[in-house]
Amino acid sequence: MTRTFLLPAAQNPEWTDGQKCEICKTPFFWNVSDMWANKSMSFARQHHCRLCGNAVCDTCSKHQSTYPLKGHELPVRVCDSCVKGIEKEQ
Repeated sequence: MTRTFLLPAAQNPEWTDGQKCEICKTPFFWNVSDMWANKSMSFARQHHCRLCGNAVCDTCSKHQSTYPLKGHELPVRVCDSCVKGIEKEQ
């Protein structure tokens, strides 16, 4: 009889809630006051990077990657900042 032991994944980050993308500072679509102040229109949706937990827009989180150290064996959304770190590790 063989036994399989699963190691616990590293602690996943707390997801941040923000009114703007943490990377490019584009206001999310519900942040009408910032859009009004900047005189710009944005339809940016909020996503969360699965590695750092930051609230990011679609433009700043186009990458997907596996990261077994955190238990992500299938590709998950990662932000531009984290994908650079992953590329350096490989």
